[in-house]
Parts: sequence; structure tokens; C-alpha cells
Amino acid sequence: MPTCHRFATPARRLGLLLLLVAPLILAACPKPPLPQIIIDPHRSDGLPPYPRALVALSDKLLAVRPLEAKRVDRALAALETALVRRPWSPIEVLWRLARGCSFMTELLAAKPERLYFAMRGRDFAEQAVKLDGQRVEARYFLAVNLGRIAEINAKLTLIKRVVAEAEAAARLAPAYENAGALTLLGKVYITAPAWPV
Repeated sequence: MPTCHRFATPARRLGLLLLLVAPLILAACPKPPLPQIIIDPHRSDGLPPYPRALVALSDKLLAVRPLEAKRVDRALAALETALVRRPWSPIEVLWRLARGCSFMTELLAAKPERLYFAMRGRDFAEQAVKLDGQRVEARYFLAVNLGRIAEINAKLTLIKRVVAEAEAAARLAPAYENAGALTLLGKVYITAPAWPV
């Protein structure tokens, strides 16, 4: 007796199975690496050999105001080198990388470059949060970089996560970065569309 079920043929069953399984397979695939954007091709010239010296150099470069993209890029190069050379504390390097990337999003004008650094900053901050979720630096710069991604791409779906990370940073140390987490929350509440997002 012939069946009238629309999924009766093996080809249709296979097609339905692929439709159901494909999103799971794609979600399990690793993210493709971001293409590297380098502001200064000589950014790594003459860097010190030791991770602590590299971190100290990056802190010194980022302490000078006003910030300049070339100087921030050199600080990022120092931190990337420190991370490769197995630092004494990876979280110290990771949150600083996230901070440097957030600075680059402020300094650059081109949307693709800003998005590139915001996504890198998010990735570094997420790694830092995985190592120690109680570090305010990691939570704060994760919120900042997620906020930049949401702002650049107009991704409203990220707003809840931005708020959650900023609130976590504010709970850990409300005064960190001149109350940066609270300022970020204020900006989100003022500029984000009304509930529900």
C-alpha cells in the first residue's frame, strides 16, 4: 500500500536530516581567524625579550595621552609577543590586549578596522574571563568591546550581554576606570532602544 507521507522517500528524509543537522555542525565549527590589520609594519622592531618587560613597555606606551593608533599598535605588538612567550600570568596580558583593542576602536575611523579590533578585543577578554571571572579588568573590557561590536554592527542582540558584563564589572569594582562600567551602563540605557531588546 503506497504511503502519502511527504517524507516517505529516502531522498526527502536525507534532505530533512541535513536541514536539521547542518546548523548544529556549523555551530560546532571553529570561528575562522580574523584577517590581521597592522597599522605600522615595524611595530615589533626592537621589542624586549621577556614577557614582563613587554607588558611594562605596553603599559608605558598606553599611559601617554593623547593616544595615537601607531603607539597603541606597538603596545599590542608587545603584548602579542608576550602572550606567545608564555607569560607568568596570561590573564595580565589578555586583559591588556582587550584594552588596547578597545582603544584602537576609538582611534580608527574605518568601520571594518574598528570592527576587527572590537572582535579581537572581545576574544581576548573572553579568554581572560575564562581564566578568572572575578577580574574586573576582563569583565569591563569584555563589556566595552561587545558594546563596540553592537554599536558598529547595530546588533541589538548583544545589548543584554553588554549590560550583564558591565553590571558584573560594576559589582566587582565600581570605581575601576573612573566608574567606566557604570558610565557604559548609562550610555546603553540612554542610546539603546526601549525594552524589549
